[in-house]
This record gives sequence, C-alpha cells and structure tokens, in this order.
Amino acid sequence: KTKALASILYIPPHFNVEKKDAITAARNQFMHGLRPVKGKPTQLGMVIGIFKKIEPSMYGARLTLKHMPDFPFYMDEATNRKFEKAFISKIQMVDEQEGGQLIIIATFSVSEGHGVIREIAAMMVSPQWLPYDTHRERQIMARIEGRTFIKCLRYNLGPTAAVASFLLLDTKEPVALYCPGDLNEEEAAARYEAIVASGSYAGWIWWA
Repeated sequence: KTKALASILYIPPHFNVEKKDAITAARNQFMHGLRPVKGKPTQLGMVIGIFKKIEPSMYGARLTLKHMPDFPFYMDEATNRKFEKAFISKIQMVDEQEGGQLIIIATFSVSEGHGVIREIAAMMVSPQWLPYDTHRERQIMARIEGRTFIKCLRYNLGPTAAVASFLLLDTKEPVALYCPGDLNEEEAAARYEAIVASGSYAGWIWWA
C-alpha cells in the first residue's frame, strides 16, 4: 500500500558466527516494526529465503529457512496442507539433486520470537540460481551450461501448459526448446507441434 517494500521485505543475510549478535539485533529491530499494534490492522511482512526443513508442530507445521534457524515460521494445518499439495514434489526433487535449492517467498505476521505464515510459494533453482520446474529441465540445463540462452518461465500458467523451457540464442536463429512433462504423447503431440509451427522461432521437442 503506502509502505516502501524495504520496510516489509526481509532477506536473511548469510549466517556468520562472528556477526551473530549483530545479525540477530538487526533482525529483531526489523521484526519490531511489524509487531501488532492495538487498534490497528495486522501488519504483514514478506520473507524471501532458502528452504531448510519443515516439520510437524502442535498446530500445523514449523518451517525453517537457511541462515535464520533461530527464527522459525509456523503454518496452520490448512496452510500446510495447501503448501504440501503444491510443493512437496519440489522439496523431494531438490533433496534428491545435488546443489539444488528451494527458494521460499511468503507473507507473514510477527509473534513473539517467530513468524506466522499467511501465504507461501516456492521455486526450485539450480546451483547457478536458475529456476526450473522438472528434473528433465534440470537435465537440459546441465547440457546447455556455458551457452547463451533465456530460461522461459511459466508465471501463472498451469503445469500442463505448452510453454518453451529455454530459448537458445547462440544458434543462427533462436531455437525454442520444449520439454513436455509426463503427458500422453499422442494427446500432447498435436498441441506442441502446432505451437512450434505457428511460433516465431524454430522448435525442438524432447518427449519423455
């Protein structure tokens, strides 16, 4: 609304034992600005950090982000169910793949010594901090490392939408790389081939 983004956005700095007290003091000061005030609407903050772990709690789940293990975030059961339904496969995928990270973005309110999450989303990134949606996209990313390309993003499109995964720029003409998920190839083939035929760039489709 009328507030500057910097006043509500918290990105945890890298943890440093020698600077632990200073980091904690700065975070406490930031969180103090979001504490509820009697008679006024609840203030919401926003946090962007790296997922570390999630575990059950008495009323839902406790989420821990890297570099701030002493400031947990809690989710009620309903929010946790939605989070697990949407992102549990991404958590498992990142856990299985070396060097991958899961970036968390969430809105939260502040309570005594912890945050209470209102809304939350997550995004997988490679060791080079490039976002990806599937294991197969990660495989392509490894093959084109060092080349010039754009990573295409889905934004608000669904997981079955026919979207190019990458756009190669170091070819004579740009080439769109498509990586359909585990879909029925017969049902998807016509849709993808039609997109390639009508698109601005040459297309390459890697079927599962």
